[in-house]
Amino acid sequence: NQPLAKNIQSIITNLDKTKLYPSSFEDEYVEVNIPDFNLRYYKNHHMIDKMGVVVGRIDRPTPIFSNSIKYIVLNPTWTIPDNLVKRDLIHVFRENPNYLLEHNIHVFRGKKEIKITPDMLEEYEYSDEKIPYRFVQFPGDDNALGRVKFMFPNKYAVYLHDTDNKTLLTHRYKIYSSGCMRVDKPFRLLDQLLTYANKRYLSEDIENIIATNKPKIIRLKKHIPIHILYFTVYQENGLAYFKNDIYMYDKIIQESIKGRSKPTFSMPKNRFTTTD
Repeated sequence: NQPLAKNIQSIITNLDKTKLYPSSFEDEYVEVNIPDFNLRYYKNHHMIDKMGVVVGRIDRPTPIFSNSIKYIVLNPTWTIPDNLVKRDLIHVFRENPNYLLEHNIHVFRGKKEIKITPDMLEEYEYSDEKIPYRFVQFPGDDNALGRVKFMFPNKYAVYLHDTDNKTLLTHRYKIYSSGCMRVDKPFRLLDQLLTYANKRYLSEDIENIIATNKPKIIRLKKHIPIHILYFTVYQENGLAYFKNDIYMYDKIIQESIKGRSKPTFSMPKNRFTTTD
């Protein structure tokens, strides 16, 4: 139910983006299209799998870049980034002093585990100074990364991972993470990638590893390219799809074109009527 002119402009804008990429990607690769909230796995230029993903919130967007998946971690720990400790954890910890214990989060200073209280963090909440403690959530069913993460080391410190909150994947607009991508069917993706593991793993081997609750790194002999993209228009199975410009990147592009440029970019007051 959009004006035809708007859809035509969306097509033009997205065609402009294709100039940044080669005419085709590798024979085998993983693609995440952020506005579509989907991951696709391609082999020999044919899609062999597709699954939903949760991406970054509009104030913590998932970055757009390309890399290669190099290894997998089963039973991952989660070292909470400094900025998330300041933005989220300190407030929650102040409200509930048992929060760390309830969520299996351990605190370290250097290599030594320590006990910590909310008042020890007060001075850092709105400071640029780095917090001198590491907050590590140990493996388990309530770990924010779930039971598996797929690593492609990058400067943004984002990756693909399982999630302990599957309900987020049922929402229309899956914009709830702090930048990482939570995968709907992580063990299906794991099965695809285990083809290239440094040794053979049977399903019972994976189950046994998970039962230990200890982290296990599985390195890949073949690194699989991954492309994180932002296309609000695409074609699939003969149909054209138009997606919501969740991060307003299309709008920025359209307002930067010669003859239509504006001195400043203003964010609309209402970007979504609902995020369900």
